[in-house]
Amino acid sequence: SNFTTKAANTFSKTGYTFAGWGGSYPNASTSYKYTTAGNTTLNAQWTANAYTIKFDKNDSEARKATGSTADLVMTYDQSKGLTLNGYSRPGYVYMGWATTPTGGVAYINGQSVINLTSTPGGVVTLYAVWNDTWQNHVVAPTYTSGWYQVDSAEKLAWVANEVNVNNNNKINVIITGEIDLTEYNWYPIGTIDSTFQGQFNGNFRNIKNIRTIENTNDGVTGLFGYVGNNAIIQKVHIDIGTGSIKATNYAGGIAGYANGAVQFINNLVKGTVESRNYAGGIVGYFSGSGDSNAYMKQCVVIGGTAAGTNKGILAGGVSNATFETCLGTNANNTLLVGNMAASAPTNCIINGHANGNLGSNWKQLGFSLGVDGYTVGEYVPKDMYWIAQV
Repeated sequence: SNFTTKAANTFSKTGYTFAGWGGSYPNASTSYKYTTAGNTTLNAQWTANAYTIKFDKNDSEARKATGSTADLVMTYDQSKGLTLNGYSRPGYVYMGWATTPTGGVAYINGQSVINLTSTPGGVVTLYAVWNDTWQNHVVAPTYTSGWYQVDSAEKLAWVANEVNVNNNNKINVIITGEIDLTEYNWYPIGTIDSTFQGQFNGNFRNIKNIRTIENTNDGVTGLFGYVGNNAIIQKVHIDIGTGSIKATNYAGGIAGYANGAVQFINNLVKGTVESRNYAGGIVGYFSGSGDSNAYMKQCVVIGGTAAGTNKGILAGGVSNATFETCLGTNANNTLLVGNMAASAPTNCIINGHANGNLGSNWKQLGFSLGVDGYTVGEYVPKDMYWIAQV
């Protein structure tokens, strides 16, 4: 028999475009030859709409972002992971994607998404969300007798900017005043392209309330990110306080990753350091040079470390470096060093118990030192009586 298809389709389906009847008959007033023994029902056919997701770097003239992020072609009712962010912006940390230029994070990097629009050929724009850091709020310190004199958060941020951006990575720094990092997120000193290789004297001054974002600096965080050959970091007092040190890869209260002949001397960290991989109260991972210039000595950690795979009170992991006369206390951790490819720490105390003969490197206070609920014990490394005042 002959029949004529419906002149115009009146049905609709969200995210789809009508493609005809029964797969063979277009949406038009057309006559067809059809043989049937009875009534026949033609079913509407639908094609899923395609749309495109674009990624806007959402920067400003003052701090331009570089790089590119490829568009993503999507099909309705099919999920895909967002194109990984390819933008970077000096002084900022990428957090994710927003649906408006001023909005908060709606999607994290690489998140699987589906059905962001139902419009055929539609375009959805996602905007990079950037988190401000101290690196955008710098003040140059005074330079005296070969040392930069730092007594504020803004001047400490200048040090990070000088090392990370200007590649001036062999400078000498001395802390001359208490520093509070509460206001902005901290961007660590030293990147993989410009590792800190100078001298840093904390002068027993308090640096407190440091807060890092876990994906900052390739996921390597702490007061320092990457520390390199010949660096000497001493007398640094970190009180994490209301802040937090977190990383995806390497987190340390003093440094995320140390490589080469690095010396950590007379440093103190209070608080918890967290990482999905390596976490240590002083350093996330210490890859030493294997000689006498790669060591940690007379360092104290009061608090805890939390990591997905490798954690230690002093270091999450170590190779070719030594630890001596250090003290650690943590109610939930019994390892001074986590993943260890070196000789065991010597003359150290963990949770009140000595590792080896303490000898002359330790002094007896004559009383038990309690800090923030932790009992450190009556012995402290020599020249570190000052920890009784924390």
